[in-house]
Amino acid sequence: MRNTSVLGGELVWLDRNGEVEVIASPGDVISNPLPSPDGDRLAFTMGPPPNDSQIWVRDLARGVNTRVSDLNGFVLAAGWSPDGRRLAVVNFDPSKGIEVRTHVLAADGSGAIGQPIDGVVSSFDEAWNYAVYGGRTAIGQMELRAFDVNKGKPLDKIVTTMEQARFDFSLSPDGSLLIYTTRETGQREVYCTRFPDGDGRWQVSTEGGRDPAWAPDGRSVYYRTDDGFHEVSLARDPEIRFGLPEPVLATTPPAFETFQVIKPEPTGERFLAVREQRDEKDSQPASISIIEHWHEAFGVRE
Repeated sequence: MRNTSVLGGELVWLDRNGEVEVIASPGDVISNPLPSPDGDRLAFTMGPPPNDSQIWVRDLARGVNTRVSDLNGFVLAAGWSPDGRRLAVVNFDPSKGIEVRTHVLAADGSGAIGQPIDGVVSSFDEAWNYAVYGGRTAIGQMELRAFDVNKGKPLDKIVTTMEQARFDFSLSPDGSLLIYTTRETGQREVYCTRFPDGDGRWQVSTEGGRDPAWAPDGRSVYYRTDDGFHEVSLARDPEIRFGLPEPVLATTPPAFETFQVIKPEPTGERFLAVREQRDEKDSQPASISIIEHWHEAFGVRE
């Protein structure tokens, strides 16, 4: 096998035919893109982790990138406010052990709004009433709670607790269902439960799955495997029932494994992705697995 060194990444659009359109090639390590509600901007992390990565916002019409965070450590975009004026970001500062905080920043780069929140507040509903609050118990389990955005604090009730899990979850647009991944069956699979009470549990993927995301209309779930990107339909009436996984892309792009993240844009017609740029030389690889599995760099392990 050839050794490859990661040079950086590029933001691309993928359509359902598997065609790739490059949005930007910043020439640096990039990860975790997040489209704004109106689809006009993209928030993404740029810079090598774990000590020098920040949030940038790209204006798609003008092709301009604006830096909006100035925090120590590694920063991930967690959610856009409905009006597109605020960004929730999760900050991991290795200089302070495994301290994790969530900040709300102005999307125009003018600074922080309010005080930071201890813990991971991620995956907001469409109205920004609730989000998912993730943290570890003293015995290493993963707890997911509902976070009341208006009150600025998590609810007492635990939505779900998992023995083997990642910070890899997504709240439905209407805030009624939560999808997440766990390895409790021996391989990573996507599951769903009601939110915020945690009643009911359904396995969404059938032969492995990770990086789950909701379709913009909340009627299906996307997830990826090592060799493809899949969609599972959802019926809610008279009861919650998931369909069989179907391939999303008519043709899988070459070197599919180089696509770190794939997320639907607000219209659902195409998908936002990060494609790694690699140097095909016989040298020791510089892995960026820390981006996809960022918790491993901070002592938060599966």
